[in-house]
Amino acid sequence: MSTLGNTTAIQELLGAAGPQDWARQVAGLDDVLRAVLGPPRHSAWRLPAEFADAVLATEDTALVNGLVGAAALPPTALHQPSEEERAACRALRQRLAASGHPGVARQVLHRDSSWSLRERRTLLAAARPADPGWTGIGGMVSWLLQQGNTRVLRPAVVCALPGVARHALERAVGDLLPAEQLRALWSVYEHDGGLPALRALPADELRPEVAEALAGVTASGDPAPLRAALAEAEGTAGAIAELRDTSLRLRAELLELRATLDWAAVAEAAREQPFDEDATRALVERKDCPEEVGVLLFAAHPAVVAEYAARLGPELLAAPPAGAAGAKTVRVMVRRGFGRGLSGTDLLERGTPATAVLEAARQRPAAPERARVAWDGFTARLGELVEDRIGTDPERWRVLRARMRSFKGTVTELLDEVAGGGGRPPKPGWPDSGAMPEPGRSASPGGVRAAFLTLLNAAPACQAALLPHLDDRTLYDLFAHGTWRDAWLDHASAAADRRYAVALARRGSLDAEAIERLMRLDEPEVNAQLFLRASATAPQRERLLSGRPFDPARGTPLPLDPGLVEHLLRRSGGWRPRDPVDCADPRLLRHILRHIRVRGVVPQLRLLLNAWERHGPAEAKALIEEKLQPVTYSRNPFRRETKAAMKKLLAAEDPDSALVELRRKVAEGESAAWQIDAIRKEAWDNAELYREAHPWHWDELWKEHQREPFSVMSLAGLVNIPECPDTFRREAARTEQARDQWRDDAFSRLASHLPLPEPPPGTVTLPSGSGGTAGADLPDPDRARWSARLANDVPAENVLTQIADDSAADSARQELAVLLRATLDGNPEAWVLALRMLPEFSGSVAELLGTAAAAAS
Repeated sequence: MSTLGNTTAIQELLGAAGPQDWARQVAGLDDVLRAVLGPPRHSAWRLPAEFADAVLATEDTALVNGLVGAAALPPTALHQPSEEERAACRALRQRLAASGHPGVARQVLHRDSSWSLRERRTLLAAARPADPGWTGIGGMVSWLLQQGNTRVLRPAVVCALPGVARHALERAVGDLLPAEQLRALWSVYEHDGGLPALRALPADELRPEVAEALAGVTASGDPAPLRAALAEAEGTAGAIAELRDTSLRLRAELLELRATLDWAAVAEAAREQPFDEDATRALVERKDCPEEVGVLLFAAHPAVVAEYAARLGPELLAAPPAGAAGAKTVRVMVRRGFGRGLSGTDLLERGTPATAVLEAARQRPAAPERARVAWDGFTARLGELVEDRIGTDPERWRVLRARMRSFKGTVTELLDEVAGGGGRPPKPGWPDSGAMPEPGRSASPGGVRAAFLTLLNAAPACQAALLPHLDDRTLYDLFAHGTWRDAWLDHASAAADRRYAVALARRGSLDAEAIERLMRLDEPEVNAQLFLRASATAPQRERLLSGRPFDPARGTPLPLDPGLVEHLLRRSGGWRPRDPVDCADPRLLRHILRHIRVRGVVPQLRLLLNAWERHGPAEAKALIEEKLQPVTYSRNPFRRETKAAMKKLLAAEDPDSALVELRRKVAEGESAAWQIDAIRKEAWDNAELYREAHPWHWDELWKEHQREPFSVMSLAGLVNIPECPDTFRREAARTEQARDQWRDDAFSRLASHLPLPEPPPGTVTLPSGSGGTAGADLPDPDRARWSARLANDVPAENVLTQIADDSAADSARQELAVLLRATLDGNPEAWVLALRMLPEFSGSVAELLGTAAAAAS
């Protein structure tokens, strides 16, 4: 496994760990942690707070630097961080900042520009005068006193260490704002010389109001004027003044320094003069921004509030701006509002216009969980309203669809109006009817079409009665982009109207089983779309291009859809090795052969046999003699052995006997017996066998492997075949030879001469009363799925790296936490062993953790 995979796997293990003392684990894993701790390359670190404290206590520069790097978010080009990841990063930074650790400060102030002004101020405010890393020779104070960069010195105004705040005031005074100058003066007064030090400071470059406060202190000896000026500048009045200064680039960071605001004063300022867009964003991004202030700011900049507000209250739905901009604002609010203050009832009864609300609510949010829960509630209530108000009456659905384009009210009002007989009946036919997109193109619905699809999704009980009345484009929208219903396959298979099957075949997420069901219809137009589906298996693609019907009673071949042929002739990539083997169209066959090689003598002979049987011996001869000029490889499409065999057969006096002989050769080479014999040969060049385009007999191969196991080399070759079943993949990872490898490695690390207990394949024995759920029936299907994966899937490192990208990552981490509580948590030696075994461990996650716990007990 690569370093990236090892890092990601360790991230998941540490992130799921429970509260415990990490000192011994960190000490025992210092070399591993130096290699993996650092800026995230895929998903954010979720480090336990106690783990961070243990790393800081080591005073190991490399580990501390890695910990600071781990507090960053991953590059958004590779991974879009979730709210939970952002929260984890903020929590880790806050803990690092509050530590006042000089190693953290050196890394942050020297190199890391991503830390906010508030985080840097917290770090410098927590600096410890007695720590030699700060005040000793070569410490951070010495470094700070040599700096003139305002970005470094701006947070130093809060520092209590000798000379630091004074240096910031002297070197960056022209760039510091009134509140910052006053804070620096207060730091000098409290920690760095008191009143005499203030009197020694030059006042000519200070802001006028700051100089006035300083003069009052130095004249009277009473710090009260300075304290009062500081409180005002760092309070709401100072924040409003900073927000009004449009030349400031740090307005959002400066506002963040205020833990609380006088929101009544903010509201009054907004009424007197609206804030600009940047200031509005900074205000509404605060979680403590009240609803009434949000409404006030929304009136001036609705798009900004909709896009960035930490909370979106229902009162914002009542008065969106008019026109297209208003509809866009509503769509943004709906998409962001689930779980941020907007309930399903709010959206249905207060959101306008209805079409914008429905369009934005079409798809279930991916995260966070509270948003998914809110969306589920919205969809359930919408379904109840649709079934009650519209039902299965096609005429009401037609009126509803026609009314949606211009309706300005809420969703509830729209449905009530149609149910009450309102709205003019549309012209005959389906409103805004259209054709399906061209073959090979996917067109996601938008606008009114997306809104109408939301209604159809919410009311599955109404769909069957409505289908005969829908136009082609709406059928496509429903079957290709609607919420999946298993009943669609039955309906499309049984209906005389083949539009349903054609539209369903356009669905990009069709799985192999659904594709097989639709292939049985033997409809060329349906088959054309099925070939383009990503989940179509190699045998399915081969059959779809062959024109051979599923129904043997049909007799005649199926014609290939002309549109599909023309589309594929324009394609230069996306081919699979057996695509040309039984292709019925000679032009397309040659086109595919120019872009992908059919490897193996037997597959090549099968291709030529099919051409002979379909078009005669002249076609087979033409194929081996033509100069096809391959595009993606340099040599001739056919091997010398293939050409020699074909030339001999084509030269035979009796073509019929030659054809019989060719059939015999191919049948023998495609048999399970031939494949088993080839696998058993075990030549070092046998790897080429697994690159060849054979129609593998997986069931027979599995039975043979159970009779007499294939070697490690053979299993490794089989699992590289894309269609290899999971049974072989799991078996390859569990071979005894692989287990010997990791077991021997574990022995050497443990310096033990005793064999480790080996759990049964696919299981782990958890301590009694541990609460482990591996293999148990769980009410949450995602948790049940991940419980099985953690117990059975291999190798452990691969499984752990797949958690972050899974749609049910939270469920996976809950199950992983259960396993950790039962095995490693509270056992430092087990943690050390598990993380050291991880890169080469071939068993499951549960086996890894159980084995480490058993070995350390």
